[in-house]
Amino acid sequence: PSAVASATYVLDDPARAPTPLVSPAGGQFTTRQPVTVTGAPGATLRYSVTGADPTLSDPTIASGASLVLDRATILKVRAWLPGLEPSAVRRESFLITGDVDAGSLHSLA
Repeated sequence: PSAVASATYVLDDPARAPTPLVSPAGGQFTTRQPVTVTGAPGATLRYSVTGADPTLSDPTIASGASLVLDRATILKVRAWLPGLEPSAVRRESFLITGDVDAGSLHSLA
């Protein structure tokens, strides 16, 4: 039998700014996580860590710059380009669990 593959694609509307990228994608991490945000050349990237969609009053981040997340966070990023509607919102959830050590008196079983 053939191998099965799957992928997720984001198709951008040509009337909107391209959706920014976040790397790595959200997930569960044991230590603080540097997260890089990239967007289209000339785009203004704004982000939110409150769970709300980014607006023009939220902080900006340069394309290729990183944020360091040290606790559970819902990161949302949106791009603005002159002459276009704002991009779709990129949403990634990060769970920072901290290191787990079983020690001699505890079991992870």
